[in-house]
Amino acid sequence: MEFRDKETSLALIDPSDRTFRITTKESSDDLTDSIRRVGLLNPPVLIKAKAGFTILSGFRRIAACGKLNRSVIHARIVPSQATTYQCALVAIGSNALERPLNLVEQSRALCLLSKHCPNEGRLHKIASALGLPTNPAIINKLMSIEMLTPVIVREILSGTLTLAMALELGQLDRDTGDAFAALFRDLRLSLNKQREILTLVSEIAKREDVSMLAVLSDNTVSGARLSRDLDRTQK
Repeated sequence: MEFRDKETSLALIDPSDRTFRITTKESSDDLTDSIRRVGLLNPPVLIKAKAGFTILSGFRRIAACGKLNRSVIHARIVPSQATTYQCALVAIGSNALERPLNLVEQSRALCLLSKHCPNEGRLHKIASALGLPTNPAIINKLMSIEMLTPVIVREILSGTLTLAMALELGQLDRDTGDAFAALFRDLRLSLNKQREILTLVSEIAKREDVSMLAVLSDNTVSGARLSRDLDRTQK
């Protein structure tokens, strides 16, 4: 696919269309100073939309240029006849082939591929070419991240939750899963300790015939969790 380099008005670019966004990093502060000092070395990739342009890659670079009050930006334009699948490949390749993707970014990439790949049987081959996981079981688990709550996804990104635990919490109702994620974040628990607490809360809830959320919300539990007199191990 051939790209066309073009000076483009920043006002014509729609940053709210996140169809092809892969990166999970929202802040562009780290790029702002670099662009101010040395310019935009790696132009974002766009495709013509009905009114303006859709971003395929370069969301943070475009945001940084906006902060610098740039009115025009140098961009690479994908041919307007490019298919959504081709656009997805550009978006994923621009990210996956330049840096390691975190779990949520891998999930976004695989979901985008799965949605637009014309031949589902080729998904693992295309994933391999883009440096993404190819094991079907792993792919299914990663794609399940898309169904998790923002709270659980945030704790995956922070390193509080492993993929396995995040998917376990995703099986609970929304409020309960989020409450466990917040508890594990506050207490900075290992995976084994997380599993132990999950099991204990489940057993207590069954014994007392209450919900797991009720156990977590109990005054004794919440009081210990918020106490300034107890260290993390005591809590």
